[in-house]
Amino acid sequence: MAGIALWPGRMVSYGVGELEIVTLRRRAEVQLGQRFDVKGFHGCVLAHGAITLPMLREAVTHWIAEKHSGR
Repeated sequence: MAGIALWPGRMVSYGVGELEIVTLRRRAEVQLGQRFDVKGFHGCVLAHGAITLPMLREAVTHWIAEKHSGR
């Protein structure tokens, strides 16, 4: 049954989450330029576990600010 959407609402929520992560990554790439580190970005996203999208936005915003300050 792999690939069958048994819970369509879950499929939508995964899609929304994916779009948010892609948007946050693009924002980080633009703001950090050469300082952008894909491993660091993914580490930031994964380090927080299951959190809401606003909380993820805040975490990534904080990560971007840290990278700007050279940490």
